[in-house]
Amino acid sequence: MTRVGDELWFCEHCTYAYNGVATGMSDAVATGRTRLDAIGRVAPDYEALETEGYVEFSERTCDCCGSDRGGSRHRHALCNDGGVKVGHQFRARDVGECFEPGHTYTVCNVYTGSDGAPRMDLTSELLDTTVAEVRIDDPALDHLGPTAEGSATIARMYARYERNPHD
Repeated sequence: MTRVGDELWFCEHCTYAYNGVATGMSDAVATGRTRLDAIGRVAPDYEALETEGYVEFSERTCDCCGSDRGGSRHRHALCNDGGVKVGHQFRARDVGECFEPGHTYTVCNVYTGSDGAPRMDLTSELLDTTVAEVRIDDPALDHLGPTAEGSATIARMYARYERNPHD
């Protein structure tokens, strides 16, 4: 995993949205997140409140949503995980702890695991299952890259979620 470009500074709302704390995103946050996710993966790059990577009050423009309203700012890093993005597909080549050989899995999330390694969550519509916290470099998987089938799988998954967000 390599860091891409300069550090990013996010407002509190965008920080919560990226770290899974916020339950909803404004249009500005969603647009900013889409723009940044197309470049790479955003990872927190701050220790804790009032330490390195956190500013209690700043009028600096948020690098995600573009807000120039004063408030706290949290530093983030833009990383590249070998080009793996949501919608990419992997094929299981070996029987793994959680994989069926020959089956195709679609990436539904990319993030840094608790061990600091790049991780992803995979879904298989055929097997009706989701496999969480898979290492991006798992030797049991072949990266097929972006495919139309993978994009369609993610679109169906989001459409299903929008119809019933509590499934």
